[in-house]
Amino acid sequence: MKRKIAAILAADVSGYSRLVAEDEEEALRRLASCRAAFEDSVASTGGRIFNTAGDSVLAEFQSAVEAVRCAVDVQESIRTRNLAYPPSRQMSFRIGITIGDVVEQNGDLLGEGVNIAARLEGLAPPGGIAVSRTVYEAVANKVSAGFSDMGLKALKNIPDPVHVYTIDTPATASGAMRRAAGARPFASPLVALATGLVGGAVLFYALGNGPDETAGKPTTDGGGRPPATQTARTETPPPAKAPEGASVSGVASEAPAAAPRPSTEASTTPSPEPSVATGAPAAAPTTGPDEIVAKHVLPRARQDCLADDPLAAADACRLVVEHGLATGAELAKAEVRLGRSLREAGKGDEAIAAYTKAIEIAPTAEAFTQRGVAHFDKEEWDAAIADYAKAIELDARHGEAFNNRAWLYYRLGDYDLAIKDADRAVLLVPGAAYAWDTRGHIRAARGDKTGAVSDLEQALKLDPASAGTREALERLGEKTY
Repeated sequence: MKRKIAAILAADVSGYSRLVAEDEEEALRRLASCRAAFEDSVASTGGRIFNTAGDSVLAEFQSAVEAVRCAVDVQESIRTRNLAYPPSRQMSFRIGITIGDVVEQNGDLLGEGVNIAARLEGLAPPGGIAVSRTVYEAVANKVSAGFSDMGLKALKNIPDPVHVYTIDTPATASGAMRRAAGARPFASPLVALATGLVGGAVLFYALGNGPDETAGKPTTDGGGRPPATQTARTETPPPAKAPEGASVSGVASEAPAAAPRPSTEASTTPSPEPSVATGAPAAAPTTGPDEIVAKHVLPRARQDCLADDPLAAADACRLVVEHGLATGAELAKAEVRLGRSLREAGKGDEAIAAYTKAIEIAPTAEAFTQRGVAHFDKEEWDAAIADYAKAIELDARHGEAFNNRAWLYYRLGDYDLAIKDADRAVLLVPGAAYAWDTRGHIRAARGDKTGAVSDLEQALKLDPASAGTREALERLGEKTY
């Protein structure tokens, strides 16, 4: 064991249990993306993540200044991602930071420093940061951030009270601003900007002056695919030959569908700028919301839709498709992402139409896989199998297509075909919890309890928050903790 002094950052999701209860698959996808944002910020500031149990993140830094800079950066990154969601579905982290004595054991850190950081995190508001006085004194003159004094606080299982400060972040400031103004919550940064109902923080983001949203990309699994595009699962009744309570494989949207573009009367102030959407001089120059949309929102929508991170792309991709902001492979990519949001909204036929347009423009394994999922939702089994097969034909290493077809064969009771595809999926995407979960269910159906337990335990190791995997293990008589 090695004892040392370190700056410790502790974070977890505010209201995570509620988010999981309302939509488990969406919560898990977004948690994976937020953790990727943490990983990028921690690495860029010279820190190290040493634990990620449940929805928490624990990291150490050699410098309190770097710990605070990391916390501010990651809160801003997550705040901009949240702008694409209504307030009730936003995922906000609380962060606590202290400097303390810790013991390193097998890469993990233990001791009072970790415990105090965890208690401070509980005092932070959603989207906020709470720090001990030792951190405040170390960074107050070195970082451009405002601090609020909370005074001495008694922390559970900590002998002496700790003097606590909170750091003013855009997330906590904008929340206070909206409450003070009595403003209605906004559903999308694009729509909010166009209607003029939000303050300077959202305008700053929409004009392209905010942080780069491509920072903090989701980490890839063993098959090189971002978790945000992995197979999602929802509970459905199993077939007669399948175990009870089995989950359904599919890919869900990472963001809600866009709200309609508001129609507002523009002002008559002259403007020499051409329309970005058409490239032609504006027929009636304005300085109203329509001009802002054309000059700033549409270019940013194209950038966000075609970025590698699809979490906040649904609204953006709808604008890209409707306004003809992309062509060729880029338009196909936008159609696929729009299809995911339509499927999540329960508009299966429209989702299939979007995927079909993408395939007509540029056929890819991803587009066929996603259309297969939409056919699966509609119980169009033959069409789904045909799409998965075409995806595999185009890309023999597309683990998601193998996994989805394995799950469909499992649902149909053809366990021999199912296990072949499941074996291939595990081989191609060994870091994906869903692949191990699928094979675990199939092995259980085939009477291979030992193999099923092994696969399900591996799935739970990769994704400790998976309630479906826990339930499957419990049905096999295994305890989960």
